[in-house]
Amino acid sequence: MDQVKIYYTMDGSEPTVHSAVYNPSTTYFQLQLIQPLPVQGPMTVKALAVGFGRYDSGVAIYEIE
Repeated sequence: MDQVKIYYTMDGSEPTVHSAVYNPSTTYFQLQLIQPLPVQGPMTVKALAVGFGRYDSGVAIYEIE
């Protein structure tokens, strides 16, 4: 199983396990999951880390002006 998945949104909504995934911690290599996020201001990026058998992180918020 994968160790950690990072779910994110770029529209200011709260991320969930159904959001887009940025996942550098997979047990298999998928290039499309580790590309830089295309950010353009102004926008709000929110991220949530979820790990099997672990507590979910709090939501990290990054405001781009």
